[in-house]
Amino acid sequence: MAAEGAPAVEGDVSEAGQKCHSKDAPSSKPGFLQGLRRSLLEPSGPFGHSLFRKARFAMSLFSLFHIATVVASAKDIYLEKFGADATTTGLLFSLVSFWSPFTEFIVGQLQDRQMLARCFPVSRWGRRAPWLLTHLIVGAIAATVIYLPPSFEDFPLQAWFLVMMLSGYWAYSTCCIAFEAARQEIYPFKEERIMVEGLCKYACMAGGAVGGLP
Repeated sequence: MAAEGAPAVEGDVSEAGQKCHSKDAPSSKPGFLQGLRRSLLEPSGPFGHSLFRKARFAMSLFSLFHIATVVASAKDIYLEKFGADATTTGLLFSLVSFWSPFTEFIVGQLQDRQMLARCFPVSRWGRRAPWLLTHLIVGAIAATVIYLPPSFEDFPLQAWFLVMMLSGYWAYSTCCIAFEAARQEIYPFKEERIMVEGLCKYACMAGGAVGGLP
């Protein structure tokens, strides 16, 4: 009886050992976190940029549109809270809007001539990053001090509004031109540029929404 049962016992033992071994062995299928990490961080596309790096590039627009929304909202604050003259404020705002295309032309010429290369070497910073960095700071300062006029009398208040609006729109135009030019250079192919453009749209909406919060 024992001899007849021995092969069966050995078979059961070997089968159990195989089951234990299969449980101990790592699964060949990647887990959810591993797959997510791979999809976010693995290089892809002609230039080898991961999805995370593309999103990081697009998120540079978050601060820009946050600043632009804060600056653009100043007109209502000046009228409702600071008591500025509505006619004068409207004319000044129209003047700033009229000046914007000339700002873009001037800024484009300055960037093409690499006027900041002396302080920010092109070999280290590139051609567009210095403009984005410096003018985001300018825009942030303008978005802050535009709400801190030195006086609430009519002329100083309107002069402060005009100078800060021009500074804010100068910074906004400079950053937009630098970003668009950099995107064309970094992602020249349509497939990658479409994905980056979608990420940029989300970054712009998020920045504008946060900038509009009271």
